Amino acid sequence: MRTLVPGEWYILFTCSECKTRQVLFPDLSQGHATLRATYKVACAKCAYRGVYESETLERYQHPPDADPLPFMSGGFLAVLGLLAWFSWLRIRIAFPFRLLLSKPNTSEIIPNQHQR
Repeated sequence: MRTLVPGEWYILFTCSECKTRQVLFPDLSQGHATLRATYKVACAKCAYRGVYESETLERYQHPPDADPLPFMSGGFLAVLGLLAWFSWLRIRIAFPFRLLLSKPNTSEIIPNQHQR
């Protein structure tokens, strides 16, 4: 769980199923950048997986004098899930190659002629 920081900007989406507004991610441009993407996000409340165009997203600035509020970000959870999946995939693919690279190829070893 993360916290809404007073004065900070966020990109919000509204769940197509349960209609709750949720934070997709912090807006580092402070409301100035143009978004041109499609986001596939799972709702933190009802688990509905929706597809949201950038035109349907909202920008929100948490009031500077407000208390910090905790929130669950569907985008943050989706990113964590993707990172976990890709790290598993990377380990699964890289591990056999690492074993191949670490084993010396004994067929290429030429015995020393001076040793008997």
